Amino acid sequence: MRKYFLLIVLLIFSWNASAQKEEKLPFFKNADSLNKKRIIGTGIGMPLVYGGAVTGLGFVWYQNNLTNKFRTFNDCGDWLGMDKMGHATSTYYLSMIGHSMLKWSGVERKKAIGFGGLYGFLFVSTFEIFDGFSKDYGCSWCDLGANALGSALYMGQEYLWNEQRIKLKWSYWPTQYAQYRPEILGENWATRIFKDYNGQTYWLSFNIHSFLPEDSKFPKWLNVAVGYSINEMLKSDTRYYEVQNGNQTLHFNAYSEFYLSLDIDLTKIKVKSHFLRSLFKTISIIKIPFPAISFSKRGVQGYWFKF
Repeated sequence: MRKYFLLIVLLIFSWNASAQKEEKLPFFKNADSLNKKRIIGTGIGMPLVYGGAVTGLGFVWYQNNLTNKFRTFNDCGDWLGMDKMGHATSTYYLSMIGHSMLKWSGVERKKAIGFGGLYGFLFVSTFEIFDGFSKDYGCSWCDLGANALGSALYMGQEYLWNEQRIKLKWSYWPTQYAQYRPEILGENWATRIFKDYNGQTYWLSFNIHSFLPEDSKFPKWLNVAVGYSINEMLKSDTRYYEVQNGNQTLHFNAYSEFYLSLDIDLTKIKVKSHFLRSLFKTISIIKIPFPAISFSKRGVQGYWFKF
């Protein structure tokens, strides 16, 4: 549920930030210097979004579940690291949104990058503090580390290259596993998208042209993507799991799977329509389906299309 909530916030504000950046009308252009009206609006809007998210999720997720005692726990191996990938990806894109808003307001480059990255980190990490005071959870240092990594990946590239040459992306395809533990992996397609880690893949998408000389003939929009996913995992901290299905006992033995594929950087495609440019940037979190090769303990496997 938490990632479902964060993704909604991400999509809404990614759309707005991209529109502000790309539209050529004066109001939507990035300010060349600090714009007082814009910085006031951004200074009010960003904390309001953050505060609203924290308050809303506090009522929905943590209501009647908080204590006065703060505790931590070690979940570094849970879900074979898939939830950590989710944390890093959420923080990466929220850092992008924070940076885009500050840049639009005319904040000096390094400050916009730094405060944008900090905004993304604080946005996601606040929920770890809630977890620390929760009866059922605890603050995870590994989650905080993943949050920091996502923010650092975004800020580091902006400082070094002034662009994102390596993007974190996400994809999903339904699996058979949710039916065996619907209370954990999702009871319907809408919840399974966010709860069934077996169906999710997280990608590092490399824009090859950006590492080559500017006059290179390599397509600017074509990326090479490296993905990570898991299979047959029905319990967060258990690799081996059994399910009684009628008279038959089903055995599941969780394992990691790595992918090599291609991808498209939609933001590199030149279009005149400001709507399409905004749309392309908004959906850039999703990895485009392409043929892929997977590597796991089950061997090497090819896919005509991997999503």
